[in-house]
Amino acid sequence: MRLRTGSGVWRSCGRAGQEDSRANGSSYGEGEMIGNASFRGSASVAAAVLLGIGASVAPSVASAAGRVALVVGNGAYAEIGTLPNPGNDAADVAEALGRLGCEVETVRDADRAGMNAALRGFTRRSVGADVALVFYAGHGLEMDGVNYLVPVDARLERDTDVRFEAVALDDVLASVEGAALRVVILDACRNNPLARSMQLTSASRSVSRGSFGELNEDLLGAETLVAYAAAAGTTAADGRGRHSPYTAALLSFLEQPLELSSLFRRVRGQVLDATSGAQRPHEYGSLLGEHYLGGASGPGTVTVVDSASNPALAQQETVFWESIRDSSNPAEFEAYLRQFPAGVFRALATVRLAALRGAVADAPSVDRRRAPGTVFRDCPTCPEMVVVPAGRFRMGCVSGRDCRDEERPVHEVQVPSFALGAYEVTFEEYEHFARATGRDRPNDRGWGRGGRPVINVSWEDAQAYVAWLSDETSDDYRLPSESEWEYAARAGTTTRYSWGQDIGRNRANCGGCGSRWDGDETAPAGSFAPNAWGLHDMHGNVNEWVEDCRHENYARGPRDGTAWTSGGSCDRRGLRGGSWRDGDLRAAKRGWNSRGYRSHSLGLRVARTLD
Repeated sequence: MRLRTGSGVWRSCGRAGQEDSRANGSSYGEGEMIGNASFRGSASVAAAVLLGIGASVAPSVASAAGRVALVVGNGAYAEIGTLPNPGNDAADVAEALGRLGCEVETVRDADRAGMNAALRGFTRRSVGADVALVFYAGHGLEMDGVNYLVPVDARLERDTDVRFEAVALDDVLASVEGAALRVVILDACRNNPLARSMQLTSASRSVSRGSFGELNEDLLGAETLVAYAAAAGTTAADGRGRHSPYTAALLSFLEQPLELSSLFRRVRGQVLDATSGAQRPHEYGSLLGEHYLGGASGPGTVTVVDSASNPALAQQETVFWESIRDSSNPAEFEAYLRQFPAGVFRALATVRLAALRGAVADAPSVDRRRAPGTVFRDCPTCPEMVVVPAGRFRMGCVSGRDCRDEERPVHEVQVPSFALGAYEVTFEEYEHFARATGRDRPNDRGWGRGGRPVINVSWEDAQAYVAWLSDETSDDYRLPSESEWEYAARAGTTTRYSWGQDIGRNRANCGGCGSRWDGDETAPAGSFAPNAWGLHDMHGNVNEWVEDCRHENYARGPRDGTAWTSGGSCDRRGLRGGSWRDGDLRAAKRGWNSRGYRSHSLGLRVARTLD
């Protein structure tokens, strides 16, 4: 079979012309980089972009000279037919990166030799760069713990063919190692017919059907981010429009002045909405500083545009506003007002910014890392945390026929700022603790481990876990109090659920919620869109332990956000949120169980005190 190698195109921002470098087989011009791994897949796209890196607190925006990108789109697969969208995905991502000041090389429909050559060249270009980013769209798979990108000429008849016919993700990661900031974006988990038909020569060998496996974050260097279009072990949709759901979401936010973690959080939310929770993107790695592709919040970094006479810019303004309207980060509203000084939402943005600045003024010593809405991890294996803003709310069942005595009296609580897990603690996170302490691994009932919320953990198990996290990080991890939990679940609302009065369809995992896991099992953490404060699965999936002892009602309870651990029945501890098998997921609903009790509907979410 003749090898077919895709073409490469150099695009250097700020230059009048553009140089095309095309080659067949393994011979490439200097402008083309193909690594030592091979891509075989239909409509795949790979891109590498170097982004700027800043100090540990100050945000950074890379200069144009310091940004390099490789974009690969593989769609014309020889053995399994064409994927419609990777070519479009690659072309439009490359254009967007070019507008952001990146020197971009685009490679389409690359065979194994072509991909290796592209990666080889990109490895040279990334040395000393501020930012190196790789974007790939197409087929991918995992075998025996190693992830691979699939070139268009791949012939995967047996499992032993994979390492000779496909390109290892490790080779892609190696190509960006020379940069200060390294970003790899993989829209590559399409369901792969080659993997489905592959003959296995060993009974102990595992091969995915087009999904990637978990990454070991311990092996990723600092300032490295790897973004999956779909969680490990699951597949991503190619989409029926011009783009896949993931790339469509990425393009919606890529050019906005958003910090990278915030950008990918918004991408995740849009994909969850677009796929009704069926596809959940996931990111690996640890960014120590704050990094922006589309401009930081500092002066002079955002281009002012007039959207009034430009429908495309008007749409961009609307998308930008929708992405920040519920944010608690003043910098995002500042960025909106600089970019759209005459925008249709300027009055709302001004009012919101004034309110948020007032909140920050009450705590002048708070740094950017502690600003409300900030997302961070204290260690590579720690849960992802979100800073919850300080505020006052009415706790308990405010109205409705479903109110219960234990949810009253309604009372006002003042809650200081704290950090809460963006997701329920997963098996993957909990098992780092179990291995380190020699504890038994909880039973998953055959539903799956990895990114699913850990189950069969007692309140005492949860206490041991947060104590271990505190020792590992020298930070104060703990279970949230009941009032902190309800405050965060409501996220500024007073309705039964954070999204409104009605439970609706496919907004959460519960008995009767209409999701694919409805009443049968847990869903992977983060399978549904987050609330306004960036918190996933506050309603349903697993009941979450809180710190408080059991009290029959709120009479004489604390009003300062602390846990109620005096009096009452402290052999029974609080549970919040409802589970995959429950029908009542109201934010006000309370529950309890014995502190040593374990169940397949019980998990946890961690809190952290801020300095």
